[in-house]
Amino acid sequence: GTTWLAELMNYRNDWRYMFEPFYAGEVAEAAAFANWQYVEPGDPAPLLAGYASDVVTGRIRHQRVDMFNRKLFSTRRLIKEVRANLMIGWLADRSPGMRIVLLLRHPLATVRSRLAHNREMDIEGQFLNQPSLVRDYLTDKMDVIQAAHTDFERHMSAWCIEHAVALAQLRGRPCHVTYYERLSVDPERELASVLRYAGIPFEAKRARRSMRNCGRRLPRSKRN
Repeated sequence: GTTWLAELMNYRNDWRYMFEPFYAGEVAEAAAFANWQYVEPGDPAPLLAGYASDVVTGRIRHQRVDMFNRKLFSTRRLIKEVRANLMIGWLADRSPGMRIVLLLRHPLATVRSRLAHNREMDIEGQFLNQPSLVRDYLTDKMDVIQAAHTDFERHMSAWCIEHAVALAQLRGRPCHVTYYERLSVDPERELASVLRYAGIPFEAKRARRSMRNCGRRLPRSKRN
């Protein structure tokens, strides 16, 4: 859903489209970041701050990050990232004025999609091995998390952690929350709302054409 929304938001090709720059598995410069990196707002995090600054200012250049970009010269960036939920408040505080759009999708649909691509979810390695995350958000939920034994239950626990932390960190900070289901049922109205928040002009006819093109062009794995 995030790839689809990013394509729609950039329907005029006004922005440099940066695809998942915090994915350390593919982007060597992001090696200091865990797959689901937690950073508390206010933490200087010197080992992470330099690269994060390079991302939001557009200094990072990487073949994978730019693989969907079609804008050769631009001073504006649209950053699509699925691994930033646990540090979204930290990123927001470091970049005043950055417009943040958080896409939510029903957990059952999300988990079904994730199970189709990667059945295993390492809760311990991804989340519980980060002591500050456990201290700040998970201490009173450990019995529920540790009771998750099946692949489905562990992916569901991961969904809850990702979104609970993101929503908590964004509380009181400028952001726009949108829903995959609303975008699917009424894409024009939902997109218009997102674009209005982001300060992007909404040209109905051109946006409709982009909606049709995105539906044809994106493979199913990129729309889930």
